[in-house]
Formats: sequence, C-alpha cells, structure tokens
Amino acid sequence: MDTETKKLFINAVLEEYKSLRAEITKIVDRQYPILYWGISSIAIIIAALINSWHNLVNVPIIIPFLFLYILPCLLTAYVVTWSHIIIKMTKLGSYLFLLENKIAGLIMDKDFQKHTTIYEYDIYSIPIAWEHIIWRAGSHEFIIRTFNTIKWAIAGCYIFSNLLGTIFSVIFLWKGVNEPTKYIFLLLGIAYILWILVWRILFGFIFNEIEKAINEKKKYEYLSKS
Repeated sequence: MDTETKKLFINAVLEEYKSLRAEITKIVDRQYPILYWGISSIAIIIAALINSWHNLVNVPIIIPFLFLYILPCLLTAYVVTWSHIIIKMTKLGSYLFLLENKIAGLIMDKDFQKHTTIYEYDIYSIPIAWEHIIWRAGSHEFIIRTFNTIKWAIAGCYIFSNLLGTIFSVIFLWKGVNEPTKYIFLLLGIAYILWILVWRILFGFIFNEIEKAINEKKKYEYLSKS
C-alpha cells in the first residue's frame, strides 16, 4: 500500500471510529432515562393502587392480576430496552477494538511487530487505544457483572411480585370473596410458568449476544501485524 492510499485509508478509519465512539456515548447516556422510566412506572402503579384500594377490593381479582402480570410486564419491558443498549454497546466496543488494531498496524507496523500481545506492548503509545485500555482494565468482566446484577435483581422482582399476587389471592379466597377459585389458581399457575420461561429465555439470549461480542474481541487481542 503506497503512502497516499494508506493516508486515505487511515482517515476513513478514523472517521468511522469517531462516529462509533459518539454512538457509544449516546447509548451510555440513554441508560439513565430508562432507569428513571422504570422506577417512575412502578412508583406510579403503586401510588395508583394505594389511592384506588377501596374500589379495587370490590373486584379483587384485579389486585392479584396486577402483581402477577402487570408489574412483571413492566419489568420485562425494562429488561428488553436495557438489553438493546448493553448488547449494542458491547458489539460496538468489539468493533472499535478491531479498528484500533488496524490504525496501530498502519501507523506503527515497524515498531510494534516486535511485541506479541497488548499486555506486552505499551498501549498508551498506540495512536488510539481507548478500547484496549478499558479491555486491559477488565471492561468485559464489568459487563458480565452488570449483566448478572440485572439478571438476579429482575429474578428477585419477579419472585416478590408473584409472591404478593399469591398472598392476595389466598387472602381473597380465605375471606370467601365471590370469585371462581379455579380462575385464581389458573392465574397463579400461568404466571409462575410464564415468568420463569421469560426470565430464562430473555437473559439466555442477552448473555449469548454479550458473549459473542466479547469472544470477537478476544480474537483481536493480539495486535494486528498487517
């Protein structure tokens, strides 16, 4: 590759890199509104439940339905939105890691060919090394920890919400509320099976996508020599 072609190629890669870094910044900023949205939605539902309690007890099946289905649905919507962010951010990070290798290979090919991995080379002297630095600092481990935190926090919320729905169902049955018993038990059975399946499938998919992006980055852990 002649000097002029190499220069044009480097400029093109740098432009792509800048646009993708800007996209990652936007994605990170979107996490906070989503978090506020999730908390606000649950707070609004709880407030509405408290204010309308006297009316709701006249149709008691609504209260178990709220805890067995409505609240878990909101939690699932939050996870789906969050998963789009974390997966996209992980994949973009993997691709930026490759771009940094390409830039280093074009600019410093005669220098860093003596070294084998990013751990042996002074990554602070690479022209662009943001993804290499956070990779060395354990960014992939942080992503997995974040994933596990959300995963088990949502599991706890599902359990708590379904438990409340079960408690209210038992209370209404014990008080002899005029509701068909079989329908309440049907609601309980469907809710437990549904949210166990949703939790396993949803987080299994998210983990597989994150793992693919991390493994893709591991392929390019060795600095490019071309």
